Amino acid sequence: MSKFTKAVLICDLIHERFVLKQAVIWEVGTLGSGELITIPVGFDTDFASIPWWLQWYIGRFGRHNLAALLHDYLYRFAKNKQDKGFADKEFYTAMLVTGVEPSKAKRMYQAVKYLANCR
Repeated sequence: MSKFTKAVLICDLIHERFVLKQAVIWEVGTLGSGELITIPVGFDTDFASIPWWLQWYIGRFGRHNLAALLHDYLYRFAKNKQDKGFADKEFYTAMLVTGVEPSKAKRMYQAVKYLANCR
């Protein structure tokens, strides 16, 4: 299964945005696949953009933080629907890897996939 290779260090950038102080590496697919996604130092994120009316169920911060960071990074550089679909699938996988309850991860995955079709 996929994994993040190390913990993330961040600092507050400006009004609920954060910047990476060290690179974060996500290994795609099975361990040892060699397919790595590196999120570079200096990348900024808001982690999860959760509407206020859903924050009782899914907080902006939690076990899904690294998955949201990965999703932000992949979406920022997505060139087409296929890239966005890959980002959504990796978001789901990353949530499971970081311990998000599977039913909650599925709902969050469905939400980002739906919102992508609205843009």
